[in-house]
Amino acid sequence: MGERAREHTSTLGGPGAQETRGMCRDPVDPLCSGGLRGDATVKTRSRILVAALAVGALAIVSNALAAPVLTTPANERNPAAAWNAGGTTEYLAWSQNSAGAPNHYDAYVRTGTAAPVKLNVRGQGWTGGIDGSTGQVVFQRVLSGQSDLKLYDLSSGAGTPFAHTPNTAKWEWHPTISGDDLLFNRDDVSTPTQRVYLHILSTGVETRLDMTTAATSTLYAGQVNGSWAVWTKCNPTCKVYRWHIGVSTRPELLPAPAVSPTPQQYGAGVTSGGVVYLGRSGKTCGSNVRIVRYFGSGDPAAGTVLWTLTAGRDFVFGFARENPGSSVDYFYDRVACSTNRWDVFKVTDP
Repeated sequence: MGERAREHTSTLGGPGAQETRGMCRDPVDPLCSGGLRGDATVKTRSRILVAALAVGALAIVSNALAAPVLTTPANERNPAAAWNAGGTTEYLAWSQNSAGAPNHYDAYVRTGTAAPVKLNVRGQGWTGGIDGSTGQVVFQRVLSGQSDLKLYDLSSGAGTPFAHTPNTAKWEWHPTISGDDLLFNRDDVSTPTQRVYLHILSTGVETRLDMTTAATSTLYAGQVNGSWAVWTKCNPTCKVYRWHIGVSTRPELLPAPAVSPTPQQYGAGVTSGGVVYLGRSGKTCGSNVRIVRYFGSGDPAAGTVLWTLTAGRDFVFGFARENPGSSVDYFYDRVACSTNRWDVFKVTDP
């Protein structure tokens, strides 16, 4: 499902804490209801789910495994995960509401099996990304109608300032972090303009990777990892792009299968080696949703299908984590289309 464009103030079925814009597949899609931004100025979104695809154009891996990660009665969304530098301690971050305040979301991080820590002291919070090697978490905080990015240090257990702030009067949202790189959206509040930026933490130098000014389009950041960044752009067909930091001069479009209608692709995560994981689906929420890998060993041009979700299940955001050894976990926020119930799942690519 795609919810992106900003963390909004409405989630599927009600105001939430993040807002997305531009991508609206159907009423259950957070992009339609404002599920990603943080205020009530939710704009129409173009569709992010993908059309049913021809299996013949793809390789299929049957030994990938899917497993639940967070399945409490609350809605859990926007997952991010990492290991510490030694590969011995697991970090997990996510956004969550409560039964008493279903339209209010907070950002949480958990170290190992310890109790989760709420990242946003005030306002609403949306994750975000984690760099386990530096011990930093980045998240979106929405307060008094303003959306900004915040850093949290896992070692000290406290917020930490940016050396060069990426925050402006615009709407910054859905950040991820890797070393000295910060990937995020910076959107206008009063116009349809949406931008994906790469920000260098140590210098403040920024590169605009993509932009749209069309009210019918949606653009949202995916993940930065090592020297790679990915994002989704819908106009109205949703596509995933990849950028090689320090090398690319123009975004690389990941080719969808050559079928009609053209499949839509969304929710991309990326490894430090540039391997991309994303969602591909049918025209409606929960229709033939698959998780696909690009640029892995032996992957064809249109990617390799790793997992097919149960009918009526979809997702919006994905995040790739490399594990000690050679496997990769792709975390995603799975939604039941009929109930707007969100949980965090992962697929392990061995």
